[in-house]
Amino acid sequence: MNSSLFSVICRVLLLRRRMSEVLFAGAAVALFHSPPPRAQTPPSPLSKTYVDTLIQRAFYNFNEAVSLTNGQEARLMEAISGAKAVCGNLKRKAKGDPNERYILWKVGELENHIILEERDLVLKRMRRGAQKKNNIINAFNAELARGRPDFSKLEGYHTRMVTIDRNKAAELRYSIQQRGRNLSTTITNAMENAVIRGDMASMRSDMAYVTTNDRHLSVPLEKYRRLERKLKARANRERLKAELDERLARASLLTDDDRFAEAWTVIQQLQEKIARARTQLEPRTAYRFDVEIGNLAERINTKEDSLMEVNLRVLREEGPDQAIDYLDKVLRECGVSLLKVARVDSAIIAVAGPQRGIHDDAIERELGELTRHSQTGDFTLESARQLAARKIQQRADSLRAIA
Repeated sequence: MNSSLFSVICRVLLLRRRMSEVLFAGAAVALFHSPPPRAQTPPSPLSKTYVDTLIQRAFYNFNEAVSLTNGQEARLMEAISGAKAVCGNLKRKAKGDPNERYILWKVGELENHIILEERDLVLKRMRRGAQKKNNIINAFNAELARGRPDFSKLEGYHTRMVTIDRNKAAELRYSIQQRGRNLSTTITNAMENAVIRGDMASMRSDMAYVTTNDRHLSVPLEKYRRLERKLKARANRERLKAELDERLARASLLTDDDRFAEAWTVIQQLQEKIARARTQLEPRTAYRFDVEIGNLAERINTKEDSLMEVNLRVLREEGPDQAIDYLDKVLRECGVSLLKVARVDSAIIAVAGPQRGIHDDAIERELGELTRHSQTGDFTLESARQLAARKIQQRADSLRAIA
């Protein structure tokens, strides 16, 4: 059994050896028949035509960016980026190339032009920034020089300057603050003077300006409130003055229309109003109203006296009947004062005779007048007599007023 096992092992070992020999022989044959390795082909040199084409195209892009777009930065920056890419690509390819010196020479020309274009672009930006800066400064100074500058505009100019020149923006900020301090004193004095002058429009305008620009103006709160109180008091005086002027004008119109009783009523109301509000009026204003009321009262008295004289002349020239008629239709209708009417009545009685006879005759005369003018029959004899008696009683009352 051991001998058979040994023979098997020997056969396996022999088989493995033969397989190794076969594999080695196959590898040797393959190595012998394989082609030799190829030699590496060197890169072809860059032609001058190719180099010139790339460089000229870059220059053409520059010219196009300047002429067609009027020097707009975006197109010019694109041309500069493209030219830099061409220069970098040619430099890489020029290493070891037979035309390396020519390529680097042409690339140098393009790079010099790139430098010039970039410098020109920087100068344009500087000039544009300087122009924009000068425009802002000019507008700022013009607004700052106004008597009442708009601080919101000044703040807008400062904000725009921050994006251009921060140092100049700091100068603008200082100018705004200084202008605010100086204007605070000026406008406070102006408001006080406006109150003294009575220039309400200017006062209201300045107070509105202070309220709008209170962040930049340092008007003391107490002084502002004091001026505000003065403004309100002045406005109240102006309203009161306008109301009194209106009533005085109405009394004058009533006088012109010979409506004396109504004019006296308005004058009385006017005097009562002035008496209650005299402390609110300036002394010269109160004095003016007193003078004008006195003049108006004198004018009413003059017109009443003229009518009374006419009535007395009618009495002397035409008799009691015509005098009574004129008294009723003119003096009483115009509202002549009761005292003056009573004087005329007294004169009529003195001329015509005893009061009883005058009373009876007057009643009969009034009754006849009413009867002649009654076209409808609405008046009874008794009602007409009562109406005539009432009119005569008015004259009796006026006589008692002077008794």
